[in-house]
Amino acid sequence: MTPEDLEQIAAVLNVAERRIVDATVASVDRIVDATTALVDATAASLRAEIKAAEERTNARIEHVETTLLTEFHKGASPMEMRARTHAAVLRAIDAVL
Repeated sequence: MTPEDLEQIAAVLNVAERRIVDATVASVDRIVDATTALVDATAASLRAEIKAAEERTNARIEHVETTLLTEFHKGASPMEMRARTHAAVLRAIDAVL
């Protein structure tokens, strides 16, 4: 083999190597793009699920707060009446004394 033949073979190998590298880079780019899209879609889905869970939790908390307040006022109303009655009785006793 002559030096020219060796140079020609080296040139062909360089071209083949460049094509393989370019194809590999393109393939990796496609994989990265697909993975990025999948991660973005998953993140969006998770954000939506978290928001829905927060809304359900807030609704449940609001329901519990409303129930507690309602029950408190049911109990407070008779207590207020008793307190007023007791106060009226004490005032009447004070007036007599």
